[in-house]
Amino acid sequence: MTGRAVFSILSLLPLLASGFNIPAIGVPVTRSQQHRLHSHNEAESVSTTEWGAECISRVVPITLEQTSDRTYSSDGDAYDIGLFHALAKKKILVTGTYEINTRLCTPSSKHQVSGRRADTIQFLIHGATYNSIMWDWPLESETYSWTRKMNEEGWATFTWDLIGAGNSTRPDGLVEAQVQSHVETAHQIIQQLRSGIIGGKKWGHVVSAGFSIGSATLNSLVDQYPEDADAIILYGFTHNALWVYPGFLAGLQASANQIDPEKWGDIPSTYQSTSTLESRVVACYAGKYDHEQLVYDHEHRDFDSLGAAITLVLHMLDAPQYKGHVMVANGDEDATFCGLHCGDSPALVYDYIPKAASYDIKVYPKTGHQVLFHHSGPQFMQDAIRFLAKSGF
Repeated sequence: MTGRAVFSILSLLPLLASGFNIPAIGVPVTRSQQHRLHSHNEAESVSTTEWGAECISRVVPITLEQTSDRTYSSDGDAYDIGLFHALAKKKILVTGTYEINTRLCTPSSKHQVSGRRADTIQFLIHGATYNSIMWDWPLESETYSWTRKMNEEGWATFTWDLIGAGNSTRPDGLVEAQVQSHVETAHQIIQQLRSGIIGGKKWGHVVSAGFSIGSATLNSLVDQYPEDADAIILYGFTHNALWVYPGFLAGLQASANQIDPEKWGDIPSTYQSTSTLESRVVACYAGKYDHEQLVYDHEHRDFDSLGAAITLVLHMLDAPQYKGHVMVANGDEDATFCGLHCGDSPALVYDYIPKAASYDIKVYPKTGHQVLFHHSGPQFMQDAIRFLAKSGF
C-alpha cells in the first residue's frame, strides 16, 4: 500500500480516538453556530512594539459558501459516510460568516527598506493547538519571535487566528473548523491584502510560512490557488503521511473540556488539545530546547479541531501547478512528520511540488516538531531570511 493510498484510513484515526458521536446529516444550517471566548479585539486597535513596528489588530469578516451538495449539522448522532466523502473532496459543508482575528505589523522607519521587500508581506499560518501568538512569541521575543525578526529585516508581517483558534469565531469543530475552511479563509484574506481592502495598501508580493497543519493549509492553498503566494516556507511538515497519526495519537490529545473542565468546560467537545506537559513534549519537542519555553508553550496552548485533525492528510497532496519558490524546514527528530529521523522525507517536495522555481531544504539536528522554539529556532529564521532574499524578496 502506497503512502497516498493510506490517507483515507489514516484520516479516521482522530475520530476513533476521540470517541466522538458523528453528527447527523440533512439538517439545514444557514449560519455558523458560533462559540467565542471573550475577545479583547472588538474592532481595530493600533499598538507599537518594543522594536518600533506599528501593529494594527482588526477583525476581518470572512464568508464561506457551502460547496457540498448536502448540508451537514452537528445535531444528533447518526452517521453517514457522505460526511467523509465531502471532506475528502475538499468541500465546504455549510455556509457561514466568521470573524477572523488578524494583526498586521509594518517595520519602523529605521527598519524599512526600499525595493521589492517594501512591497512584500509575510502571510503566516499557525499550527494546531497554537494560535497567531506563536509568530510573536512573548517569552524571550528577541530570540524566538518571528514577527520581531522579520520586521527588523524590513518585512511586514500578517498573522491571523484560524477558524476555531485564538479570538476568531469558534464554530462547530467537525463540520466547519476543517482544513478546507482554512484554505478558503487564507485565499480570501490574501486577495484582500493584494487589493488593499485590508489596511489600504495593495501588496504586490505575498510570501507565506506555515507550521504543521498551517503548512498543510499552505500546501493545499498553492495547489488550489497557485498564484496566491510568490514563495512558501513549509516548516514542521513533510509530504510523508505515514507518521502523522501515530505521532498525533502519541501526543495524547483529548477533548479540551475533559482536560480542564474548570478552564475549558464551555469549549465544545469537538475541540481538543495536548493533555499533559509530557504529551506536549511528544507532540512538539525533542533534542535541545529550554524547559521554560516548553512550560510556557504548554500553559498557553490552544485547540485543535476534530475537523482539522481528520482532514489534515487530505491536504498533503500534490501542488502540480505552483511555480513559486519553496523552502521546507524540519527538526530531524520530528516524530509527527518524519518518524524516527527525517531522512529524505523533506525531499518529497520535489515530487509533490514539481514546478517550483527553486527549492531549499533544511533539517535541524537535535530538534523536534516545533522548530522555532528549539535552540535551532534562530538559525531557522536566518535560513528563512536567506531563502527569501535569494528568491528575490
